[in-house]
Amino acid sequence: MATNDAVSGIKPPANLQIDSDKSTSWKKWLQQFEWYATAIRLDKKPADVQAATFMAVIGSDAIEIYNSFNLSNVDQNNLQIIKERFREYFAPKTNISFERYIFFKIEQNEDERFNKFLTRIKTQASKCEFDQLFDEILKDKIVFGIRSSQVREKLLTENRLDLNKAITICKTSEQASKQLEEFEGKNRADKVLIVRNKNVKQEQNKYFNCRRCGTNHKSRECPAFNKPCTKCNKNGHFTKMCRTKKNNANKQKNRLNEIEESSNSDDEVYISTLITGEKKNWTENVQVGSVKFTLKLDIGAECNVLPRHLMYKAKGRLKPSRTKHLISYTDDRMAVLGETDLQFKLKNEKQNITFKVVEERVMPILGLNTCEKLGLIARVKTLKEGTDDIFEGLGCYKDYEYDIDLIENPKLEIKASRKIPHAIRHEDKQGLDRMVKLDVIKPETAPTPAVSPMVIVKQKDFEPLKNQSSYEIIEQLKKWFSTHGVPEELQSHNGIQYMSREFRIFQKEWKFNHVTSSPHHHQGNGLAEKAVQTAKNILRKCSIDKSDVQLALLNWRNTPRNENLGSPNQRLFSRVTRSPIPTTENNLKPKLIKGLPTELQRLRDTQVKYSNKRTTRPVNLEINDKVRHKVAHRQWEGARVVEKPEDLPRSVIIQTDKGQTLRRNFSHLHRTQSATKL
Repeated sequence: MATNDAVSGIKPPANLQIDSDKSTSWKKWLQQFEWYATAIRLDKKPADVQAATFMAVIGSDAIEIYNSFNLSNVDQNNLQIIKERFREYFAPKTNISFERYIFFKIEQNEDERFNKFLTRIKTQASKCEFDQLFDEILKDKIVFGIRSSQVREKLLTENRLDLNKAITICKTSEQASKQLEEFEGKNRADKVLIVRNKNVKQEQNKYFNCRRCGTNHKSRECPAFNKPCTKCNKNGHFTKMCRTKKNNANKQKNRLNEIEESSNSDDEVYISTLITGEKKNWTENVQVGSVKFTLKLDIGAECNVLPRHLMYKAKGRLKPSRTKHLISYTDDRMAVLGETDLQFKLKNEKQNITFKVVEERVMPILGLNTCEKLGLIARVKTLKEGTDDIFEGLGCYKDYEYDIDLIENPKLEIKASRKIPHAIRHEDKQGLDRMVKLDVIKPETAPTPAVSPMVIVKQKDFEPLKNQSSYEIIEQLKKWFSTHGVPEELQSHNGIQYMSREFRIFQKEWKFNHVTSSPHHHQGNGLAEKAVQTAKNILRKCSIDKSDVQLALLNWRNTPRNENLGSPNQRLFSRVTRSPIPTTENNLKPKLIKGLPTELQRLRDTQVKYSNKRTTRPVNLEINDKVRHKVAHRQWEGARVVEKPEDLPRSVIIQTDKGQTLRRNFSHLHRTQSATKL
């Protein structure tokens, strides 16, 4: 009984899988079967049982092969004859010369361990019939096949090198190299980082901003070299970088097909992909005349793209385009040859679409605006009818288990109940009844070891911005202005949402003065920056001690700055607002703070006094003065002063060499006699 139990617990090998390499599969499977036969002591059993066990384990794929042997009744019960027939069937027709060619061609791969490399060459050598020279040839293959030149040098310097010694040296060297990398990993990483930083800096130094073509490139690689300028007819620079004044208006009128290069030109357009290898894309099949092709629907693209060879097939006509390059999110660039208008048939309707034409054979793309125009994509803002059952009840995952970790020996506390205003008690009761109905909570009438207070949270005094558009900011400002009144002056930075046409209309209708800080000059918006810093400090402290943020803001607004200024709430409401901190009823009564403007001005004058001690006096700039303005770290460009606004004492309006009109603070300007770039 013990023997049968032991035998029944041994799992036979998997069925023989006959694939392209039949010989190797047969050898591996036969080796597993021999081990299995030894484990179950198959040789002690009758011959017919041995043959039946072999055929039962080998699997159904080999039955047809077995039937083709046409064995006699006696041979069908002889396991040795059956295995020999299978050996003859699976025996490959070996070409010794080819196998030796494969053997001598083997080399150690880049990330391959030596043991794996040794196994590969041993397996291949067994097919080459080297006989007595097996060890010698294998040793030579190790010497000339390993990838490490240091280990190869060590093997060549070894006297009377044999196979075992070569294997030992290779394994020892590989282990030592791995330990050395682990030991010096940190220092090596630091060295590599330093070398890379030096290389990056040297590589950056090779590029410079060229005033002939307007791009950054290496020396002697200017794309404008020997190219004619269409403005002055001279060679060596592009039209947009030409410094010649326009002296012939008639020439400008005759240039019908010339593309104007100005600051209003869409020089670069972004699209999500230029070349894609993805198979699952949103596509649409269209037909232009007799030509059919597939368009990719790309909602990340700002324009439609078509390769030139498809434009020719569709018999399109190429015309000039203001767009010069297409740029993907991976910063791949593609030159635009022009644009073409095609009329194609989509959903039995004719559509006229403009495409940007490129030279490369990319997949045609329909951009976001065109996809929305043609109705190929749509914004889904509502759910379909018939889905009311989805939102009934509490909601739960089906067949989902969640493992909750409970705290061992928790410290239970009984908290005092909070007062609920009479006006919202009815809503509070409805909310509790609803949670009882949904089995979220249940009423308790007996004492319990733990009681948690319930906090009633109504609508907050502020609303988060859904986005940073002008419309959203204007709507929020209207709510604040309707509550606290319209201010005489509103200060902000120079974000596009504050400089838009909608915001200027809002300013005129609500009649307030809008003052913006100097662009890229954070000190000019210091009051708002200080308020943001204060709010972040409050949020950080509340996050540390797990306290209520709104309660912290209430306490801060009730904290006096000094005896003369009082607290922010006192300056706004002329009284202290009620808080959990005990106070007298007299302090809650309105009380006007006298001399508030004078005290605020005194504090500002003090701040100006100390600020001027470490601030250099701004340079007095006049109109038409040549200056350099800062565009990036240690990068300056030429410009000219065109306006000095009276309401902006620390800023001027400049015009750059590219024709842009900018407002800049004095700290970003240097007077100069020339306007070249630095």
